[in-house]
Amino acid sequence: MADKESSKPKVKKEIDQNKYDDYT
Repeated sequence: MADKESSKPKVKKEIDQNKYDDYT
């Protein structure tokens, strides 16, 4: 479970960067 929680923030950061790329 701890592993999944650690992966959650990483995915969110990746999605955030992807959203930024979409905006540019």
